[in-house]
Amino acid sequence: MSPPKNPPVADIDEDPNVEVRPYSSPPCYAAELDPGYFGLPRMDLAGLRVLERRLGEAREALGRALTELARR
Repeated sequence: MSPPKNPPVADIDEDPNVEVRPYSSPPCYAAELDPGYFGLPRMDLAGLRVLERRLGEAREALGRALTELARR
């Protein structure tokens, strides 16, 4: 008994079921990230300031936690 053969593959130009989609790779650098690229709403300056403040608070909390841990 011979092994099963793969079905023939149709050429994409001849296949009526082919759906052509444009491809674009994501940006390579964080500075190039745009929330709109991922389907997220774009953020205004006030929103960015809130995020910057929260990031600063998180860094301070992490610094305090690490300092406390080093004292033990």
